[in-house]
Amino acid sequence: MDCPFRYYEEIGLLPRAPRTAGGQRTYDDDDRGRLTFIKQCRDFGFAIDQVRALLDQSISSSRDCVETRDIAQAHLDEEHCAY
Repeated sequence: MDCPFRYYEEIGLLPRAPRTAGGQRTYDDDDRGRLTFIKQCRDFGFAIDQVRALLDQSISSSRDCVETRDIAQAHLDEEHCAY
């Protein structure tokens, strides 16, 4: 995949970034933080749906730590079963 930014925009993990006059995407600090979070989740092997759920939890006004823990535990269980 040549451009994860574009892919993450297409699937809704990142908001569509404004463009400069030259067509380059511009990101603010919130977008960069979100992108870092996505990359770290993917580096740990979380599936896109799990990343989406974790992102939703991170911006939810009624954050539910139990749900976040359950998502992470499900991922660990999947990884453990793979070995």
